[in-house]
Amino acid sequence: MLTTKSVTIKETFVERRVTITCVETTEIREKCVFIKISRSGNPQGMSPEALYNATRKEWRAAINHIQECEYVMAIYENSIVEVYRPLEWFVNVRSKRVAFEGELAPFDIRQQYIGTLLPQLENIRQPVVYNFEK
Repeated sequence: MLTTKSVTIKETFVERRVTITCVETTEIREKCVFIKISRSGNPQGMSPEALYNATRKEWRAAINHIQECEYVMAIYENSIVEVYRPLEWFVNVRSKRVAFEGELAPFDIRQQYIGTLLPQLENIRQPVVYNFEK
């Protein structure tokens, strides 16, 4: 099931509207944010550092919503290519975008999810999608 809602958020005296897209994933129980990295190129040719930077870079998202996620999953062609555990989130006040600093998720989580195909993301254009609602 796909739900979309528009919310008004206020971050450091800046108010803006953000569309939050949530997709129901029965195979993933943890609170996750899926970040589509298609524009960054094929991850098979990327170094681990380049893949991390393509995933962690600034995205339009509601900081108060995204901070609740347990894992950030890098998505390429609707498949999970890497899983990170965010340690800290940042807001760029000028661009009103968020980024995270993090680390690779624990081995068992990565082993469980890397390679998982998420066909429910196929027709969603937003690069940032959640599997939970606030």
